[in-house]
Amino acid sequence: MVADAVTGAPVAGWIHQFGGSFGNPGYPRSFATVGGVTYLAGGFNLLAGQPVGNIAAFASSGAVISGCQPMANGQVGSVEVTGSTLTLGGEFTRLNGVTPR
Repeated sequence: MVADAVTGAPVAGWIHQFGGSFGNPGYPRSFATVGGVTYLAGGFNLLAGQPVGNIAAFASSGAVISGCQPMANGQVGSVEVTGSTLTLGGEFTRLNGVTPR
């Protein structure tokens, strides 16, 4: 959830339910925003009931960007955007089925 910095009220469109493995609640750990897109990383495999791989992308409205969902096979602890490159760090060994170098 995203809250207004002054009032503390939830910002419409930014209330999402995360889910984890084995009934555990999922949780975000890091985020980066660039060009109106916010990338959220953490330990979650469900977002609003849809499967994700510990990473999610959101438009400035709070809507999930379904075409930009990299799949990491473990928790993602950090996310950084530099230009057009999304850099991830964490406890994963595969990204989109490929072992990173």
